[in-house]
Amino acid sequence: MSHLLRQLIPLPCILCEQNQINSSGFCEPCLNDLPWLTKACPYCAIPWRLHRDSLGCPSPRHSIDRCTAVFEYTFPLPQLMMQFKQQAFLAAGRALAVCLAQAISTYPASIEALVPIPSSRRALRRRGYNPALEISRTVGQILKIPVVDHWLGVSDAKRDQKHLPRADRLRPKDNSFHAKRPCKATHLVIIDDVMTTLSTINQVARLFKAQGVQQVDAWAVCRTLPPPPRPT
Repeated sequence: MSHLLRQLIPLPCILCEQNQINSSGFCEPCLNDLPWLTKACPYCAIPWRLHRDSLGCPSPRHSIDRCTAVFEYTFPLPQLMMQFKQQAFLAAGRALAVCLAQAISTYPASIEALVPIPSSRRALRRRGYNPALEISRTVGQILKIPVVDHWLGVSDAKRDQKHLPRADRLRPKDNSFHAKRPCKATHLVIIDDVMTTLSTINQVARLFKAQGVQQVDAWAVCRTLPPPPRPT
């Protein structure tokens, strides 16, 4: 029905608001102009052109087996994410999730579940939804992978990572996350909207591996970029 309505009532691109959208929610020119992340490290998703050993990859503190992100967190992704997460523009979140699913397209058959990073009750009251869960639902529907959002809980005392400096994000954390129910999967994927320092998903990955999960991967829409290396 929704496909038929799109044909009868053309919908505008969520970026340019002029051209007709394709299945992603973007028109073809805008879709091609997005900052796609290519040629990146499979362990931290940082583009090779910016990858440095000093970033600590790979590192013993990393519990994630594979990292995948679709876009570099540069214009217009910060603006779209702000609209999605702070202004309830759910169409933007769905469009970005479709791009994530299409970019993943092929994945190991051993993946048993997608697990979204949970939002605190305070954030849920403020927004009314969990952005990572919304992304997971769209990705799971397209790739036909179950979404499980009852394994993981988060303390309300957890501070929003975006308000912390990089040094504080990398510092070992207390147990902000906790297991709500036993996880019996052997291979799962953590879903987040934006990867920054990997501290959050590493903490979650350690929690799952302590329960016996053998492989924990991470998929995200965006990856923030480190500063370019200084010229010598």
